[in-house]
Amino acid sequence: GTSKSFGIECTVMHQVRHRNLVKVITSCSSRDFKALVLQYMPLGGLEVYLHSDGHHLIPVQRLDIMID
Repeated sequence: GTSKSFGIECTVMHQVRHRNLVKVITSCSSRDFKALVLQYMPLGGLEVYLHSDGHHLIPVQRLDIMID
C-alpha cells in the first residue's frame, strides 16, 4: 500500500502549482528508498529567516507568509 500511496501523492504534488510552493520535478522509488526531486531554490528557503539569529522577519512579514 505505501508504494502505491507514495506514487499517487507524488503525482498530485507534481501537478500542484502555487507561488509559495517548491515545484516537484519528479520522484524516485524502490522497495527500500523513496525520494522527491525538488526545484532548486537559489535564494534558499524560509528556514533561515524563521529560525536563525542572523536573519529576522518582522511580525507583519511572518503574518503575510502564514496567510499566503
